[in-house]
Amino acid sequence: KSPWDPDTLPRRNMGMIDIDGALLEGGGQVLRISSSLSVLTKTPIRVHSIRAGRPKPGLAAQHLAGIQLVAALCTGSLSGGSIGSVEVSLSPGAGLLDLREYTADAKTAGATTLLLQSGLPVCAFPLGHASALQGSQGAPRRTKMVLKGGTNVPFAPQIEYVQHVLMPNLRKLFGLEADVKLVRRGVFPKGGGVVEAAVTAKEAVQSFSLTDRGSLVGGVKGVAWACGASAGAQVARMEEG
Repeated sequence: KSPWDPDTLPRRNMGMIDIDGALLEGGGQVLRISSSLSVLTKTPIRVHSIRAGRPKPGLAAQHLAGIQLVAALCTGSLSGGSIGSVEVSLSPGAGLLDLREYTADAKTAGATTLLLQSGLPVCAFPLGHASALQGSQGAPRRTKMVLKGGTNVPFAPQIEYVQHVLMPNLRKLFGLEADVKLVRRGVFPKGGGVVEAAVTAKEAVQSFSLTDRGSLVGGVKGVAWACGASAGAQVARMEEG
């Protein structure tokens, strides 16, 4: 169905918005965006048909860890949160707890960069409450997320892209104050990677205009790395092109 078909558009049910997780490609992005927006707008949601377009529908480890992180950040209520679940409900709570660190662990090679997609908006714009913008000492709230899983895995942004492309542009365009640190790499199938993201809360996002592509400055840079017994040879081949 078209995403604009009336049958696929979100519907309100007793104050809760129903969202079809089969929209467009029917992947996990619907869940990640919906859960973050649920918190930012203080609107309960029910997402059904989760990942209906995937060979194995329902919540995988990364999707479960992501929505659990969002629920913890907003002190919300989550139901249906289990591996393989095709429906979840999230009711946002009052706001961030007065904690400084939250952990999301996929326990697999599930992408840490996709966990970041879930938690970053909630940490950056915590419900718009003045109390959520400040810590216990009155300073701007800075929340740390420890994300565990894969850092360089297929079908997800690579950690280098997040560090060197995404975050600089979010700082420049939105004024976002966030630092993303690679602590340990994690690859398929074991995972084991660790990423730390420290995010300063903001009251609102700044507007921007992006109509000119601009010119290339400083050339193009890349990062080549490999793991395993033949890592050195693999990197050498990549350097040679």
